Amino acid sequence: MSNRAYARMLIAELGQSLGLNMLRLDEADRCSINFDGKIDVEIEYNRRNNTLFLSSDLGLPKSEDPLELYSRLLSANLNGQEAAQVLALDRETGSLIQFCTLYLFNISGFRRFEAILENFVNRAVDWRDISHGNRALADSEQNGAGCLGTQEPEDEQRRFDQLNNLA
Repeated sequence: MSNRAYARMLIAELGQSLGLNMLRLDEADRCSINFDGKIDVEIEYNRRNNTLFLSSDLGLPKSEDPLELYSRLLSANLNGQEAAQVLALDRETGSLIQFCTLYLFNISGFRRFEAILENFVNRAVDWRDISHGNRALADSEQNGAGCLGTQEPEDEQRRFDQLNNLA
């Protein structure tokens, strides 16, 4: 199976799992999913490097202390709290964006992809709530699960096991 076919299969299985039987990558190898009315996730397959790129626009930050929020966001990126999930501000819109690149060779099946995506969505909801003032900034220090599927397989398995032990 080609990498593109594998990416398409993962998205189709995701659609079935979510009850969205028509969910597919479009001609540009992209799709968008809304999770429980809480968060939109864009997924794009990149043929050049055989990756899936996840992104979520978390909206305009509404923090009472923007400098403290930005400091936390930068620290989360630097300290690896979000692992390969990157938190950034869109210069043109001012929106907080979370994104992650997943290497297909690190995704060993649909269940793994589903766990990666669930983790991504959970982190996006957490950071959106924090950046909108709906949760204390101190809570950002508890959001360190990161994005699986982005590191070497041995590191990935250890992180996956750690996440399962937290549940």
